[in-house]
Amino acid sequence: MEAELRRDPFSGTWVSVAAGRARRPVEARDGGECPFCPGNEDMTPPELASWREERGRHWLVRVVDNLFPALVPRAGGPSAREELYDAMPAVGAHEQLYHAMPALGPHEELYHAVPAVGAHEVIVEHPDHHVTWASMEEQHLSLVLKAWQARYRYHAGDPLVRYVQLFRNSGPASGASLSHPHSQLVALPLIPLSLEAELSRAARYSSATGNCAYCKVVAREEGGPRLVLANGDFVAFCPFASRVPYETWVVPRRHQPEFGCLTPPELASLAGMLRALAASHFEIPGGTSFNLILHTAPCDGGSYAHYHWHLEWIPRTGTAGGFEWGTGWFINTVPPEAAARRLRSHLGASELAGPDREHS
Repeated sequence: MEAELRRDPFSGTWVSVAAGRARRPVEARDGGECPFCPGNEDMTPPELASWREERGRHWLVRVVDNLFPALVPRAGGPSAREELYDAMPAVGAHEQLYHAMPALGPHEELYHAVPAVGAHEVIVEHPDHHVTWASMEEQHLSLVLKAWQARYRYHAGDPLVRYVQLFRNSGPASGASLSHPHSQLVALPLIPLSLEAELSRAARYSSATGNCAYCKVVAREEGGPRLVLANGDFVAFCPFASRVPYETWVVPRRHQPEFGCLTPPELASLAGMLRALAASHFEIPGGTSFNLILHTAPCDGGSYAHYHWHLEWIPRTGTAGGFEWGTGWFINTVPPEAAARRLRSHLGASELAGPDREHS
């Protein structure tokens, strides 16, 4: 069975049914050679892009297709994909898309599915199997972010891609099956329902006030008790309604809807911040397991001037239980003010750390 996208008829959420993902190797279980280490390049699909040393002999950052993808390229190339999705509206909500898609059969009007067509790539961040973002040179981490942006722009330019999801799973609790430093990109033919909710709330706030909600939050958090780190381009803080202990957001000061807008100096600035945050989080018990998720505007041709891209750092210090699954609510046992104070304490003597305050 090929991977396919199935729409839940009640919640409207999408599920990628990809049985091939079950075959991916798990380092702790399977052992064996690491496919991402230098010398094992033949264990991965062909290279899509790379950033190399000046003489070009050895790679520094390497991009390949995921061997066990959640979404797959359409056989026959772009023209076949156009034929597959020609019924889908260029811009629109999930309900429009739902009505545009054919049902599976005459008695299956509630069930809708399409082949899971898109792209799923792995960005191998460093030749060293054991390096972390905390120990990685800042210049190299900046190169990783440059690769992120290059692949983001490449897929955002595809008229059949509506959202580009970049993320990083670190540590076994995060869902990572290999410990070699890497991140992933998935190019989607649909806009995630959760992002549509973010876009809607940001649009309503902008319409009512004329302001960007994210810019207002950045101004509110800077200098407050939930601030973790700040520099000239970015502000990192534990959100007011943090879902899990030590959740941290990184938001650019400059209003920009999508990740592709970042300038080279801003990429370098972001690298420095992420490296410092990694060092701080790694001092927290269980802090080496986390998910880092990019939230950015869709690339479907719509207008998203009201949105503000950002990164969400989600430590995996616990697991969601029945209450979280049942309600969609989270129970956070560490107040974000206390979490930010502890994260700041691990930054050392830095002019970038925020003040210690109990309440905002």
